[in-house]
Amino acid sequence: DPNDSQLLQDSELERQLCAFDYTYEINWLRQLLTTSGSPVVFSHNDLSKGNILIPDDSTAYADGMVFIDYEWAHYNYRGFDFGNYFCKFVFNFPDPDYPRVCMDLNAFPKDYDKRLFIKEYIKHSKSLTNDKQTEDQVVKEADYFSLASHLMWALWSVNKAHLSKLDVYAENGKDRLTAYMAHKEYLIREYHIK
Repeated sequence: DPNDSQLLQDSELERQLCAFDYTYEINWLRQLLTTSGSPVVFSHNDLSKGNILIPDDSTAYADGMVFIDYEWAHYNYRGFDFGNYFCKFVFNFPDPDYPRVCMDLNAFPKDYDKRLFIKEYIKHSKSLTNDKQTEDQVVKEADYFSLASHLMWALWSVNKAHLSKLDVYAENGKDRLTAYMAHKEYLIREYHIK
């Protein structure tokens, strides 16, 4: 609650978190996501490099990999799983100063890298055609839902900061909001969003 005082030890950090217009951004994002065309599917919802295991014996599993850590799994938009996965590249878990998290906005996958990943998904999907139009659509979904991932984890972090009083959560929330705004600017430019 922006009216709570002294939520954090760092008053400048608290000011930055409270100054963000969450209501406006949630409404703006909700409107944007309705134009994404992303279907609802059964989603992992916490897809990251650490949750994809490659066994020593790649023949032990049909796809040569194993997905783990399903406690967040539920129905969600397909674009969220991809967007969340790509967002995780921006944050180094753990930073050498654990529990701090190191943010590098330049680590967000470039278009070529996103397409490599998405082409593999399309290749193994029975319901998608392997063509440029489908690839463009899934990349767009991932790009749009990257914003949802950043905003969701920002809100989660701010809530944790309020409950735990540890600045690490507040710092992560601030970093997620920074990443959200940077990615929003990219989307507005790339997809000509008004």
